[in-house]
Amino acid sequence: MIDTDFIVSPFLELFDSLMMGRNLSIREKELIAIGIATTNHCDSCISLHIDNCINAGATPEEILEAAGVAVVMGGGPACSNVEKIAKILKRKNNARD
Repeated sequence: MIDTDFIVSPFLELFDSLMMGRNLSIREKELIAIGIATTNHCDSCISLHIDNCINAGATPEEILEAAGVAVVMGGGPACSNVEKIAKILKRKNNARD
């Protein structure tokens, strides 16, 4: 196996450092991350940040609204991810019930 630790470890350190709450709460940062993941079409990022948003106290409505703001900035291609986000949220909500 090829060693990728020299790339992944520094990235994870940066991620952990910047995603902790300082001037913006973790919830706010995760909602921003949902918007970025939506415009970048990163499926694994969308799933990760939906979980992180929920764990930080964001509601499904807030998550979808953040995705909606991403659509304003990213146009039609970003809009294609909104249904995906809604389906993931519905699946997670059903799993809790």
